[in-house]
Amino acid sequence: MFLEGRVTEDGGLDISREQMLRWGLAPGARFVIRESPEGLILRGMDPPLTRVYVEPTNACNLSCRTCVRNSWSEPTGLMPMATYRKLIEGLKRVPSLR
Repeated sequence: MFLEGRVTEDGGLDISREQMLRWGLAPGARFVIRESPEGLILRGMDPPLTRVYVEPTNACNLSCRTCVRNSWSEPTGLMPMATYRKLIEGLKRVPSLR
């Protein structure tokens, strides 16, 4: 995807608010500009959140040798449904999350 923008007289970047939010470039956000053979590449210092994995339980009845849980010392448990619902509602407000 390409976006047309412009550099303002004072050196600012003029891009649409929709694109700023989608890319995690809220007003005041810091970003990095990298030079490439094709031109300049702009990205936020903290890349936008695009994917979230929710693990409502860490209890498992399998004993896979490659499972990361074998190195944990955390007790097993379940996420309370109220916490899960609050998490999902909060994630709905993250514009970069698809």
